[in-house]
Amino acid sequence: MKKLSLIAIIALGSLVGFATTIRAAEAGGSGTEGRRTARQDQLETMKKDLNLSDKQVEQLKPILEDSRTKMREAYQDTKLTQEERRAKAKKLQEELTAKIKPILTTEQFQKWEKMREERRQRRQTQ
Repeated sequence: MKKLSLIAIIALGSLVGFATTIRAAEAGGSGTEGRRTARQDQLETMKKDLNLSDKQVEQLKPILEDSRTKMREAYQDTKLTQEERRAKAKKLQEELTAKIKPILTTEQFQKWEKMREERRQRRQTQ
């Protein structure tokens, strides 16, 4: 009897966990939507914190999307060593900076670099 109860409890727990996972997936949508939201959040944060104009936002949007795609591809490239991935990511960051700099004012660019450095430091402490 105890074995049967134990099996029933395990089965019920599995069903609850599975149902929760399905519900979360339905509520959150696909992974692509989540990434799109992250991109939009990044752009909205930049717009607010840097006081970007609508024109600047439109210019930055494709640059940030392209950068995010290339960065994801670099980190998913299993042919590269971790050191090579880091070097590629650093190069991509430098390219991003070169593309963004002409769009931002001097003040906005300095603030953006400060924000990036703060994020980098937070990640290192986590």
